[in-house]
Amino acid sequence: MYDIYQATAPGGEDFAKPTYTSDPGVTSFGTPPLPDDAAYYFVVRARDKAGNRDTNRVERVGMNLCV
Repeated sequence: MYDIYQATAPGGEDFAKPTYTSDPGVTSFGTPPLPDDAAYYFVVRARDKAGNRDTNRVERVGMNLCV
């Protein structure tokens, strides 16, 4: 499964609690609808069954594909 951290500013993710968590085994994830007047930044970290998370800090900006 994956923990997804969302922020509205570069580097603004709060790694204490994920914004979203994917179901086990998925290979993609869609957020709920987000306002289209802001940029969103995401970091995704893998988590195993024991609760261990990787320490990935690679950030990507999300685009609203419906605009």
